[in-house]
Amino acid sequence: WMSVIPSDAVHTHSAPNQQLRSMTMAFQCIPNPTALVIDCSGPELLRTLEFAVTEGRTSLQSVSFIFDLATTLPTPVVCLGITRFAACRHLCHASFAGCGGVTDEHVHALTAVCPQLQRLDVSSTQGRVTDEGIEAAARHCRGLRWLDISNTHNKITNDSLFAIARCCLELQVLVTSEPISDVGIAAVAASCRNLRRLVAQGAAVTDEGVKAVANFCPLLRHLQLSVTRVTDIGVKAIANGCPELRCLRIEDFRIDVTDRSLFDVAQGCSKLRYLRVTGPRVCDPGIAAIARSCANLRHLFLKATSVTDEALSVISSSSSQLIGLHLLSCNDNVTDRGVLAVVHGCPSLRNFSAAVTAETGTLVTNHSIEELARRIPRLRYLSVAATGASITDTGMAVVAANCSELRFLNVNRAPGVTDESIRLVARGCPRLRTLLASRNGTAITDASIVEVATHCNQLRALHVDGVAGAVSDFSLEMIARRC
Repeated sequence: WMSVIPSDAVHTHSAPNQQLRSMTMAFQCIPNPTALVIDCSGPELLRTLEFAVTEGRTSLQSVSFIFDLATTLPTPVVCLGITRFAACRHLCHASFAGCGGVTDEHVHALTAVCPQLQRLDVSSTQGRVTDEGIEAAARHCRGLRWLDISNTHNKITNDSLFAIARCCLELQVLVTSEPISDVGIAAVAASCRNLRRLVAQGAAVTDEGVKAVANFCPLLRHLQLSVTRVTDIGVKAIANGCPELRCLRIEDFRIDVTDRSLFDVAQGCSKLRYLRVTGPRVCDPGIAAIARSCANLRHLFLKATSVTDEALSVISSSSSQLIGLHLLSCNDNVTDRGVLAVVHGCPSLRNFSAAVTAETGTLVTNHSIEELARRIPRLRYLSVAATGASITDTGMAVVAANCSELRFLNVNRAPGVTDESIRLVARGCPRLRTLLASRNGTAITDASIVEVATHCNQLRALHVDGVAGAVSDFSLEMIARRC
């Protein structure tokens, strides 16, 4: 990227601080930045804030803090620096996600001077942001439309949602986790009738909270339930009350959801595009009903279900626009017959997974993978993790020869895939960005990783743990230099 920077920008600035010299150069080349990610600490933080706000005050729309505030400067000093964003009248998105040490004071300092904020993310902030900070944000930023308060060590409670319900009537996206419960969800639903997306996690969320959402939020498009106590009753309410639903994710074995839920969703949510369900009580009839009724279905994730080849046959004839099919922990319920039906009936398929539990093996073999590669040459995502000896170099060689656009490959715990085919993948799939090849004994060695480093310079993620020392620093250093 340095080649696009004018030479005079590189050499003419004499700011005493390296950070400021770099920023001066950047702002000369990007005079109207819309987003700023701050990853510096100590005195450099204040200089960076002052300079960035001065240069970007008329254009800046988004700011993200991604460092540990607790290790920088005293909180009052940092808050003083944050208040400089008052000059950025177009700032509408602020994120403290994963930012260690962020406190209520930091959130208050920013929201008090930027009442125009529409999006606030305080997820995974180590429990130092509490109800006090969120209540202040609700008072100051009444136009808030997007709020993520998940994974905050139980410090943000229903009291925050009561404040949101009182002040932020335009809220459209809410992401929560424990200890948020039904009463908080219901309060937001009753006040924020334009809610489009809800992510609810935790056992304190039951059918009652979901029914409130169904009653008050008919425009809901995305619902994700994780580790809740929602049953068929709650899902039926959503199916009856939210006809615009596009995405439904039910991601926990403890959620008592059966085919009955899927029948209701199929009847009431014909616009569904994304479905993820988990559990042995999800069977062929429910998935078949979804496939027949939801003509726009694009992505289907089935984890540890009782679905068999029969449901896949219905998908092949009813869901021709399917883009992603993920069969996770499918055990021996799904075989080559079902996968081949989907491959022949769904020409738009781009993402495919057939991962199983380590104990059971799989009846999906090279035959399916080879036909997938030949029929779907534009395949971008392939996972055959934990398939034992069912998937081998023979199948992966066909993938390498046909799927030049592959971006993601997962062969974790697939000892039948060795250096032989990974070398071919490296040469045949130069756009590969993620390679997961862990826990394969000595099947994967330096030899294939060197090939990956040589041919796949767009690689962004590589997992090769648990390979019994077969991958050494030599090949990893090549990855670091070339990718």
